Amino acid sequence: MFDVAGADSSDAYAITQRAVVAGPYTSNGSNIPHGYIRDALGNITTFDVKGATSGTSPNGINDHGTIVGIYGDAGGTHGFLRRPSGKIVSIDVAGSSNTVATAINKPGSIGRLLL
Repeated sequence: MFDVAGADSSDAYAITQRAVVAGPYTSNGSNIPHGYIRDALGNITTFDVKGATSGTSPNGINDHGTIVGIYGDAGGTHGFLRRPSGKIVSIDVAGSSNTVATAINKPGSIGRLLL
């Protein structure tokens, strides 16, 4: 069992075969989630999507360490993809009002829910 340092709560939403874990955490009495990734050695890296106003919540991770999830801003709910390098790319499906990235497989195909 582990917690993100300084977190009020943390959840493990996804795990790889190599025991790399990703999920959201909250801190400072706020209900706004932030993302984290915990490597197999126990090192934790936290992250937020730039411009997110209602939080960053990882939902899935593949064996390469690519994370997908959701974040919110003034424009609605968006999906994101976080590469192992730390680069984050927004995912918006044309014609949908909200995009939620729910899972990613080893080759990199992303499961998503369109609302």
